[in-house]
Amino acid sequence: MSELNKAITWGFGLGCGCLVLVLFLFFGVMIFGAIIAPDVLLESERVKPAMQPTEMVSARKPPAAALQNRKEVESAAEEAPMDAVQEQQAPSPQESSKVFVSIAKGITANLRDVPNGTKTLTRIPQDTRLDVISSRDMRSGALEVTWHEVVYSGQSGWISQYDTTGDLWSHDTTGEISSSRAEGADEVRIAEFSREAKVAFQSWILKNTAATYLEYPQGSDSSIRVRFAPELYETKDSAETAAVRLARDYKLQTGYKGHVIVTVWHHAKDEIFAKGRL
Repeated sequence: MSELNKAITWGFGLGCGCLVLVLFLFFGVMIFGAIIAPDVLLESERVKPAMQPTEMVSARKPPAAALQNRKEVESAAEEAPMDAVQEQQAPSPQESSKVFVSIAKGITANLRDVPNGTKTLTRIPQDTRLDVISSRDMRSGALEVTWHEVVYSGQSGWISQYDTTGDLWSHDTTGEISSSRAEGADEVRIAEFSREAKVAFQSWILKNTAATYLEYPQGSDSSIRVRFAPELYETKDSAETAAVRLARDYKLQTGYKGHVIVTVWHHAKDEIFAKGRL
């Protein structure tokens, strides 16, 4: 009996020892998981980004499509201002060519302050070429006259179309020059010839040309006597040219369709200096 008791006691003690070992291991694992494991995991999370720099860069790197789109936008932004500058610098059709007129031979044009004005700013010699800024048709009594706005010797003013050759010249950006007759240059500017038209023409001539005196002898419609400023008496040719020009203006502005004789009297002597016929 004593041997049996010993065996039972030894077996019971061994079983209790194993149970205590299992419990120890169980609680040891639980304690490890509760206390040590979180610190290890936290440290692992800290180390992970530093250990994977490639993944961080990759996460921030935009896709290839986004890069391509950004390049296109930046390229367009760089090109747009240049296009805007080129568009501003491109000349408009009106700026690509300039129109100019030329003062007719035998004429010293008066530069007026306004169209049909009586104030003379300065006088412009024959053959002077002037750029036309603008043009305006104005009534002067029974006449309709085109006035050109020009600049001469730094002064801006207006000249009558009838002081010019009647041609509108233009030169484009290539340097080519062309001309055309101005509207009204070769047309009668009033409906019919009348005494009122002759009076209006006489007044206009004395205000706007180098003529200092004009009369219609015995009320004639086809004969005109005139005196010019002294500078037109340098030669008979210049005086005759001015006379022909006056005859042309007379027919255009009054509507007279017959033959006209303009007699130029000397500016200082009571004698005939030249004649013009048209």
